[in-house]
Amino acid sequence: MPRSTWIDDASFEIGYAQQLAALDPERVWRELHALSMPAEPILCCWEVPPFTAQNWCHRRLVAAWFEEQLGVTVPEWRG
Repeated sequence: MPRSTWIDDASFEIGYAQQLAALDPERVWRELHALSMPAEPILCCWEVPPFTAQNWCHRRLVAAWFEEQLGVTVPEWRG
């Protein structure tokens, strides 16, 4: 269901950013890697591209958070 069905986009992104800000990105990164050993972790989403204002993916917000906080690249999978 599109996020706008629940709350507006700006409010969702602010609240999600607040939840991420309460976390230690290095710890989350380490724990994700520990859970996925020996493989590389994958952030999954059930939304189908292309992503639009009506069809969005919160997984991308987590990827951007890792990129901003840790300087790592979290690529999109193009299966």
